[in-house]
Amino acid sequence: MPITPRIDEMLTETVRLIVDAEKCDRDQMTFRPFEIYRGNTQIGSGDYTTCHTCRLVELGEIGFIEPEQRRGLGTRTLLRLRALLPGYHWILTPTKAGSAPFWHRMQRAYPDEYYDGRDPRGRRCRHII
Repeated sequence: MPITPRIDEMLTETVRLIVDAEKCDRDQMTFRPFEIYRGNTQIGSGDYTTCHTCRLVELGEIGFIEPEQRRGLGTRTLLRLRALLPGYHWILTPTKAGSAPFWHRMQRAYPDEYYDGRDPRGRRCRHII
C-alpha cells in the first residue's frame, strides 16, 4: 500500500494536525508520528502504527501540554485519524493512569476498540509487535 505523503490539516480554526509517514521494515506496516500545533506552538503529539494486512492501528501515547488538556482536542485528533483510515480497528499501547477516563469514553463511543493491546477484548495483529 502506498504511503500517503505528509498530512497537514486544521482541527479547529487555530489548531493544526501534521502527520508524517515512515515505511516500517515490512511492506504492510506504516509508522506515522504526528504533532498538533496552535499557531506556531506545538501543543501535542503522538504516533501510530498501521498494519494494512490486518486493518489494525496501534496508537502510541497521545499527549497534550497541560493548558490544552480536557478541551476536546484528543477526541478531534482521533476522529480525524480515524477518517484517514476508514474500516480499520484501533488498539492502544499501555496508557498512563491519568488518561484512563478519556479512553473509557472512547471505548463507549467505539465498542471493541481502544483496548490495551494485551487486553483480551481487543483485536490482535501478528505483525505489530
